[in-house]
Amino acid sequence: MDLSQLFGNRDGYVFLSRFDNMVAVSNGLDREDHTLI
Repeated sequence: MDLSQLFGNRDGYVFLSRFDNMVAVSNGLDREDHTLI
């Protein structure tokens, strides 16, 4: 499973930018969600 699926399953978003950079929006995710991801 990739990061976009892990965040997306919890109502978050992951945006790919240039090269290997990613930006994650995790508003509403709690500490347990972040630990799991």
